[in-house]
Amino acid sequence: LGNEIILYPLNKLGRNEINQFSVNVNNNNYPAAEFFDAWISEYRNSKEDYEAIRYEGYAPSGIALMIDCLTDNKNRTASFVRSTLSKRGGNLGTDGSVSYLFERKGIIVLDKEYNEDKLLEDILECDILDFINEEEGYTIYTEPSKLIETKEYLESKNYNKFIMSEVTFVPTNYITLDDEQATKVLNLIEALEELEDVQNVYHNLDI
Repeated sequence: LGNEIILYPLNKLGRNEINQFSVNVNNNNYPAAEFFDAWISEYRNSKEDYEAIRYEGYAPSGIALMIDCLTDNKNRTASFVRSTLSKRGGNLGTDGSVSYLFERKGIIVLDKEYNEDKLLEDILECDILDFINEEEGYTIYTEPSKLIETKEYLESKNYNKFIMSEVTFVPTNYITLDDEQATKVLNLIEALEELEDVQNVYHNLDI
């Protein structure tokens, strides 16, 4: 959790961000008391200055990538990201080259043990963007600022089996590839995620 703690320094978090980070931590079953103790300790003891950087680029077959990094050495991170992309058929783009293909949204995924009709009836009381019945669960999209409010409403209605609850970047359109092409893209994404400075990789591959 070390780098993630430094990513959210206490003096830069607003109320909504603290609440949202707490939601993500709780979803990972990290005890709240231990989390805050570790967070404060890491922040106070760290002597390094970390900076959040976003790189944009493309994987093979034109798949868009946004790569969020946390680094204390921008040159090192840029070199690693560029090298990883080029070795696997991708390339680094300029700022804004792919970010317009993504929208920031809140996502809640509920277990499918609940009755869909009843859930739909209840969720219409909330200001949501979309509801989709997917194979892995019921997916609810919200405005980022409405995520916590929507989750708390669902909990008040006894919907508490959450598979996911987070604010993330969602592509406006997905691209479908054949198995061979998709494997190349997924291998690149996995290689990027293994880089120490990389926090998140967003893409528009239809998996």
